[in-house]
Amino acid sequence: MATADQYREIAQRYLQAAHHSLTLVHEAAGFAAYHSFESIAAAWILRSSQAVPRSHSKKLTTFIRFYQSESDCRAVATVAIAVSSVRNRMLYPSPDAQNMDQTPQNLFTHAEVSKLLSRVNGLVIQIANKV
Repeated sequence: MATADQYREIAQRYLQAAHHSLTLVHEAAGFAAYHSFESIAAAWILRSSQAVPRSHSKKLTTFIRFYQSESDCRAVATVAIAVSSVRNRMLYPSPDAQNMDQTPQNLFTHAEVSKLLSRVNGLVIQIANKV
């Protein structure tokens, strides 16, 4: 069975990967930021002595439920919504505002991904220190 420490390590490594790939392939950095957040969520769930759900969305909702007593729970919930809403769009062609399918690099600007990464970065570091 996976441990909270293993998920924390994955979260930290994907956070590092996100920073390294931001200038090269910004949409990959966005997905790595998402995966980092989801991994730290799994670490927290295991820390709470619960099973980690397989579903991406269920994993994040379970995390939020077990994280509610923490002082930064609102910030975590806000970022969970933000990363969840862009996960698939960072990976696959999706419709833009004109309903034309676009690839991920054209759906997100470098600045948008950088902002998301910054938000995820701070929370992953905070949560990793608690796991």
